[in-house]
Amino acid sequence: MTEVLHDDHGRPLGLGEKLGQGGEGIVYRLAHDPNYAAKIYLKQMPSDRVRKIQLLASLPVSHLDQFLARPRSIIWDGRRIPRGLIMPIVDRGQDIHKLYNPGSRKITFPSATWKFLVHVGLNMARAFAAVHQHSLVVGDVNASSVFVLSDGTVRLIDVDSFQVPSPGSSPLLCTVAVPMFLAPELHGATLDKTVRTPDHDCFGLAVMLFQLLMLGRHPYSGRFLGSGDMPLEKAVAEDRFAYGSRSDVLQMAKPPNALGLEIVSPELSAMFEAAFAPSAHRGARPTAAQWIDALTRLQSGLVQCGRSSSHQYIKDLHNCPWCRFEHDVGVTLFGATPAPGTKTSAPGQDRLTGEYKRLSDVLAGLSTPSPPSVPTVRAHLAPDPKAILARRIPWHGWVAAGSGLALTVAGAALLAVGGLLLVLLGAVIALWGPGSRASLRHQWVSAYRKARVDLERATNEYRSTSAYPKVRDAKAEALALQKSWNSIPDWRRQQVQKLEAQKQALQLQRHLESKLIDTARIKGIGPSRVATLSSFGVDTAKDVSLRRLQGVPTIGPVLIQRLLDWRQSCEASFRYQPNQPLPVAALAALDKEAATKRSDVIDKLRHAVRRVEAARQAEMAEVSSAAQRLAAAQWHLKQAELNVREALGKLPT
Repeated sequence: MTEVLHDDHGRPLGLGEKLGQGGEGIVYRLAHDPNYAAKIYLKQMPSDRVRKIQLLASLPVSHLDQFLARPRSIIWDGRRIPRGLIMPIVDRGQDIHKLYNPGSRKITFPSATWKFLVHVGLNMARAFAAVHQHSLVVGDVNASSVFVLSDGTVRLIDVDSFQVPSPGSSPLLCTVAVPMFLAPELHGATLDKTVRTPDHDCFGLAVMLFQLLMLGRHPYSGRFLGSGDMPLEKAVAEDRFAYGSRSDVLQMAKPPNALGLEIVSPELSAMFEAAFAPSAHRGARPTAAQWIDALTRLQSGLVQCGRSSSHQYIKDLHNCPWCRFEHDVGVTLFGATPAPGTKTSAPGQDRLTGEYKRLSDVLAGLSTPSPPSVPTVRAHLAPDPKAILARRIPWHGWVAAGSGLALTVAGAALLAVGGLLLVLLGAVIALWGPGSRASLRHQWVSAYRKARVDLERATNEYRSTSAYPKVRDAKAEALALQKSWNSIPDWRRQQVQKLEAQKQALQLQRHLESKLIDTARIKGIGPSRVATLSSFGVDTAKDVSLRRLQGVPTIGPVLIQRLLDWRQSCEASFRYQPNQPLPVAALAALDKEAATKRSDVIDKLRHAVRRVEAARQAEMAEVSSAAQRLAAAQWHLKQAELNVREALGKLPT
C-alpha cells in the first residue's frame, strides 16, 4: 500500500510482510513492531465495528491481555477514515481443534499427553473467566478462535467479534456463531438482535472442554436410535447429549469405540451433565470459574500410568483407560512422538530397570533353605511295666489252668454217666489260662507295627516338605519372568527389522495421517460433518474406508464416494523415499510397547517375589513341624521296640 496510515495517536504505520488474507481483509506485520499486525479491511468498516474496537482498545491494561489478542488501535487513513485495526500477533501456536482432534494432534502437538489437555482446558477456562470479569461476552465461541501455544497457554483471537458493553447504550452485539458451539436456546434466534450472556459462552466452553478431554468427540455427535438422520446442529438444538445419563430417553448412543464420562472425575461428569441438560437453558450452566476449580482438582489428582509415561488418568479408576483403548482400537492417543530433547528409549525404562534390579536382588536373597536336622528327643526310654507282665502268665491264668485241669479229670471219671461235657469245658478253661498271655503280647506287637507305619509316614512328609516345593515353583515362575525381561531387547531388534521391511507401508501410513479432513475442502464436508466424522474416529485420509464411513451418521453414499476419492488422491500423491529413516513415531510406539512388556514383567515379578517370600516363610514353618513330628515318630518307634522285645523276647517279623 502506498497511502499513509496512522494509529489513534496519529503515529504513521509502516506495513511489513503480508501474513494472510480472508474475506474481511488483509493482515500485515507492522514494520516497526513485529509483535503486532495490521488488519486492513477490504470494505468500509461499519460504525458499530469501529466503536467496538475503540472500546476494546480503551480497556485498562490488566491480566486480560495474557488471554486475549485484544485490538489496540483503529488504523486511520489521511482523511481520518477508519481502514482497519492493530492487534497483537499470536504465533507459535495452533487452533485448539488441532489439539483435541487425535489425527491432527499427532502432527501439531506430537508429544501432548492427557495431562497437557487438562492443563490447556484449565487455561481456556481462565481465559473465559477473565473475559466475563470485564463484562465481555465471547459470543462466537468456536475452535478457530481459541489459540493454543506450545506451553499450553491459551489466547482468544477474533476479539473484535466479542459482545462489548457500551456505556449509555445497548451492548455492541456479536452477530455470528458456529452452530455446534451455540447454546441450544439460541438456535433459530436472530443473532444481530440477541444479547448474549456469559452463560451462553459457558455452553461453548463446555463443548470444547468435552472435546479436549474426550478424544475430540463432540458431546452431541452419536448414533441416533430414532428414524431418519440427526445432523449435529439439530442434535444440539434438541439437547440430544449422547453421553449423558438420559441418552436412551433422547434416543442417542455413543459412537463405536467411544469412552464414556467415567474417564473424567465424578465432579466433571456431573458438570457436563449440568451444562448439556435442558434445564441449563435457564442459566444453570457451570461458570468458567467453576470449571477452573474443578479442573484444578482434576489436574492435582491425576495418576501416572505405570506402563506409559504419556498416560495419566483419574485416581478413581483402577486401571489406565488409555492403555486399554490403545490396545483395543490399535491407535496411539498421546505422545506419538517424544517431546524435543527427550530420549527415544522406552518411556520410564530407567525406573522399570531400577525396579527390576531391586526385585532381582530380593529374589537372589531368597535362597531355598537347607532342611533342618531332625532333633533328638531326650525323653528316657524304658520298657512299659505292662510289657514285662506280658512275658509271664498272670495268677488268674494259673487258677484258670488248674481249674480247667480239675474239671477235665473229673469229667473223665464221670465219662460213663455224661462227663464228656465236663471234659470239654475243663479243656477250654485250662487252655485259656496260658492263652491270656498271647492276647497281652498281641497289643504290643500292634503298637510296634503302628509305630513303624507312623515313622514311615513322618519320614515321607519330612522329605516332601524339606524339598520346599512351593518355594521351588514360585522361584521357577520368577526365573521365567527374568528370562522374559532379558528377551525384550531381542524382541525390539526383531520388531525394528520388521519395520525396516515395512518402511514403504509406514511412509504411506504417515503420509495419509498427515492429510486432515478438516483442511481438505471436500465438497459437502463442512465443520459440522468434520466434527461428526471425528466423533466416529475419522480424522485423516488413513481413517477413511468404506466400512468405517458406512457407520457415520449424515454421511451418505455421495459423500462416502467423495471421501474415498479424496483418500485415493492422497495415496496417488505419495512418493516413497527408501533412504529416509524409520519414523520417530513408529519407533516411539515400539518403545511404548516394549515399556508395556517391561511393566507387565515387573508386575508379575513383584507378585512372584511375594509368592516366594510367603512360600518360604510358610514352608520353613511346615518343615520345622515335620522335623518335630519325625523326631517324635522315631522316639515312639524306639519305645515300641523296647516294649515288644520285653513282651516277646524278640522283635516280631
